[in-house]
Amino acid sequence: MNANSMRDMDRLAELLADEASASLDATDAPELKGLLERNPGTHRDELMQAAALTQVAFLRQAQRSVTRMPPGLKERLASQGEAVAIRRRAQSAPLRTVKTGAQDSRPSPLTSRASPAGYLGWALAAMLAVAFVVVRTEAPAPAAPDGVAARASLVDEAPDVVTLPWAVPTAAGYEGVTGDVVWSQSQQQGYLRLANMPVNDPARVQYQLWIVDPERDGKHPVDGGVFNVSSTGEVIIPIQAKLRIRSPRAFAITAEQPGGVVVSAGPLLVVAAS
Repeated sequence: MNANSMRDMDRLAELLADEASASLDATDAPELKGLLERNPGTHRDELMQAAALTQVAFLRQAQRSVTRMPPGLKERLASQGEAVAIRRRAQSAPLRTVKTGAQDSRPSPLTSRASPAGYLGWALAAMLAVAFVVVRTEAPAPAAPDGVAARASLVDEAPDVVTLPWAVPTAAGYEGVTGDVVWSQSQQQGYLRLANMPVNDPARVQYQLWIVDPERDGKHPVDGGVFNVSSTGEVIIPIQAKLRIRSPRAFAITAEQPGGVVVSAGPLLVVAAS
């Protein structure tokens, strides 16, 4: 195969891969048509099967956030490309005589991966393999639910949402903290909204939320989860109550050791009460 033929095969494989993935530009369609006309023996449908393998694997893996090709896909693509090449060579290659015994002989097609058909089969398989990795790598990972949107959704959709503003803090360093707590008893879900909360060093201290629920325990509040604040701007923190809440009366934040504690010794830094 000369250099021009190899360039044609490279380009044909590229355009077929684009066509298979529904990303063929309209301006490239005439070029693909011309290349197919100059290579009338190209088994377009068979080559498209290799592309289909990639598409099916992509769809099946789409919800798993993988950035690597699924196990075995590369081998199946290569096998598909080789199978296409073999079928093409079997129909177009000259025959040679192969001796199989003492006096018998039979014709057999010459096989060479350097032939145009063989090259195209392997080129397409390789290109689709690379395309799969590139697409999966460049595709953005599913975004975590946005705290602002999630809070707004709860406020809009839960009929029993209560909103409690933070009382003016008196703890040193926390006087400028503002915001509120929203809580839905039916959903057992809520969010803290904090502005101007001092940034913590997670390696040394974490904030911990406590939920005062007299109907559950008049002495010990329920652990509402530990969290970090990485900026002094407004932050939205989901409440992660460790027990079912029955009748919340107050929400309070303390600063504790990394990972939190079972019982807090205080002091209470920020408090919202009904």
